[in-house]
Amino acid sequence: MTPEPVASPSPPSAVVSPKSPRATPVAKPKAALARETSSASKGAIQAQPDELHNQPPEYPEESRIAREQGVVLLRVEVTAEGEPVRVSILQSSGFFRLDQAARQAVRHWKFHPALTAGIPVSSEADVPVHFKLEEAAR
Repeated sequence: MTPEPVASPSPPSAVVSPKSPRATPVAKPKAALARETSSASKGAIQAQPDELHNQPPEYPEESRIAREQGVVLLRVEVTAEGEPVRVSILQSSGFFRLDQAARQAVRHWKFHPALTAGIPVSSEADVPVHFKLEEAAR
């Protein structure tokens, strides 16, 4: 069987399903929820991608064929309106195509802006994107 691609940012997370070359949202890890909760108690909530409306990254076909996998860690500057204004790579997956696919997708995402005392503010968010090949179900 041919392995199927998986691409996922976490938190927020996304996974490419065997039926689709795009990722779909996955629940936030508990650590992310704890970090958000602890920030909220100080009056600040971090910017988070809008998991319901963002197009997940596509797994590049050439990367799938070459069996390239990895995690891209992106830093996203987010406006108070939830728009990404700059997306930079903090840590490469080790594969140019995967890095660029992650950046390209996140550039078009919408974010829930960071909040300070309930007021939207500009901020930065670190977004890991996981690209993993998974074996197809038998």
